[in-house]
Amino acid sequence: MTTIDDETLARAILTFCLDSADAMMYALIKGTDSAASALRLIADSGPGHHEGVSTAACASLDAAFINGIIRWGRTVNDRGMAAFHGALVSWQQRLGMLPSKDPDELRDWFTENGGMWIIAPHHPCWPTQIADLSLRTDWAAPLCLWGKGDPRALVSCAHPVGIVGSRGVSDYGRQSAHELARQAARAGHLVVSGGALGTDAAAHWGAIRAMDEISTPLAGRTVAVFAGGLNHIGPKGNERLFEAIENHSGALVSELCPGT
Repeated sequence: MTTIDDETLARAILTFCLDSADAMMYALIKGTDSAASALRLIADSGPGHHEGVSTAACASLDAAFINGIIRWGRTVNDRGMAAFHGALVSWQQRLGMLPSKDPDELRDWFTENGGMWIIAPHHPCWPTQIADLSLRTDWAAPLCLWGKGDPRALVSCAHPVGIVGSRGVSDYGRQSAHELARQAARAGHLVVSGGALGTDAAAHWGAIRAMDEISTPLAGRTVAVFAGGLNHIGPKGNERLFEAIENHSGALVSELCPGT
């Protein structure tokens, strides 16, 4: 299990404040140089703090957000600042909904008592390819990732292969996804897909078959990416698949915390 340091915990807390990866939060962290600094400013600017502390924190937040936007290669205007201030109120409200302020208690809560791991961009298992998400002005890379299984699967291959498709796939489509994934894994590629029935499941089973056919260290692994928290992954019809992914040194990952 990976160690959750202070910066990773801060990113988990900030993710709890969001509905999904958020461009404004991404810019703020880029402007403060660390999620821990951004979290501290957001907390200090909220209700319950001395007016002088809150005012100074608000000014620092504005400066950091503008700095982050510039570092990101974007421009900021009055409309953007107004949107940032609106988002800030929401983030502060979410912070107040955390079950504890104790760091160790939050580590247990965010991982369901160690049942999951959390990694951030400074972790050696962080998949650097997802930084491409921030190339768009309205998208941003996740602040951190929750996972089950082996986090090393995320960086087990320099050229992963994504295979996704319909849940209601035809028999031919299912066979094609299975065989494409099997051949990709036999060639050493990591296979990435969702966790749905149909094409996703067929792709994962194809990679798993490849690992069963040849020496596991030579075959590519498989990673399932989920839209919500890992405490209620589904569908139930894929439970055996999810267990097989973990048992074959793969991983189940999400950009959102448990409960979402």
